[in-house]
Amino acid sequence: MVKAAIPPEEVKVLDINAAYHGVRTITLMERAGEAVARYIIENYPTNSRIAIICGKGNNGGDGFVAARHLLKSMRPDVFLVESEQEITTDLARSNLHLVRGVARPIKFMDIRQYDIIIDSMLGVGIKGRPREPYASIIRSLNRTKKPRIAVDVPSGWPSNFAVRADTTITFHAPKTGMTKRNCGKIVVADIGIPPEAEMYCGPGEYALLPPRRRDSHKGDSGRVLVIGGGPYSGAPAFAGMAAMRSGIDLIFVATPEPAAIPVSIYSPNLIVRPLKGMVLGSEHVEELLKMSTEFDVVVIGPGLGDSKPTMIAIQRFISKCRKPMVIDADAIAACGAKPHILKGKSGVITPHAGEFKKLTRKTVPQDDYERRAQMVRE
Repeated sequence: MVKAAIPPEEVKVLDINAAYHGVRTITLMERAGEAVARYIIENYPTNSRIAIICGKGNNGGDGFVAARHLLKSMRPDVFLVESEQEITTDLARSNLHLVRGVARPIKFMDIRQYDIIIDSMLGVGIKGRPREPYASIIRSLNRTKKPRIAVDVPSGWPSNFAVRADTTITFHAPKTGMTKRNCGKIVVADIGIPPEAEMYCGPGEYALLPPRRRDSHKGDSGRVLVIGGGPYSGAPAFAGMAAMRSGIDLIFVATPEPAAIPVSIYSPNLIVRPLKGMVLGSEHVEELLKMSTEFDVVVIGPGLGDSKPTMIAIQRFISKCRKPMVIDADAIAACGAKPHILKGKSGVITPHAGEFKKLTRKTVPQDDYERRAQMVRE
């Protein structure tokens, strides 16, 4: 089955999550380099002369690994765009040491002597147009008629100034924006990233978050409104504290009066807005909609209970709210009764298996996580 394309910025997320699930980056690099070498061996004559041009990051590290495997049946030379001292990762450096006998500075490369060119300079982490010395090398490679094989992505991609690869061997899945025009023939190599790295949240997700500025103040790192509680006080408090642990620094909890004091006791960082009455009702909807305009995202559902007035209030709020929402717990049940209120809304729904069935009328398999993920996508 062909994997769906993934945004380039998610590659780092997958690497971190794969390590969290037991597949270390050193293993991924080994498999990536081996995949490149295997493609060359299977598609080009034995004893071909190969120039492998390597950058200073892990993309270059993939090239070093490929060179080691190619030494068994080909004649590879490794050319360093920058000095060995400038290599940025220990993994890349350790793999360079294993092929040091065929490695030399880029200034010694005569492209006319080689049958195949492997571009292992820049990966998906590049921002903007490549600078020198990479720009000059890219121009030189684009002038040659020798086969150009790119490692993961052509150096400079996705800018309009990149290596014009004949073939791109990309890892795990295509990257969003890859086409035959900008990458040549696209070969997807499985390097053993576990499905769990994509299906489950892990520490890699934090790589997508912007760093907190030193001069930031309260509210600059996110404003969240949690609507929950009444019959239960723990659930909205936990939701608020989870938001706080993720880095959000302004969290309001709007909750019926019986839960207000218990929620406030959980943490002084939770700003509690008591709602009159024992449970959430329609009389609160306009007040909450007005409040929601001051926040980046609304969490609704935890601990609200399933009384009829509360279900009606949830449905009215969701149908009118214009903010991204995290719809959880009792709010999922309310949506299950009137799923049309979700049309055009942005956000996340967090059902367990029973709630998923209420929402979609479908039973999720207990052990087939791939099928679970597919059902969620559908």
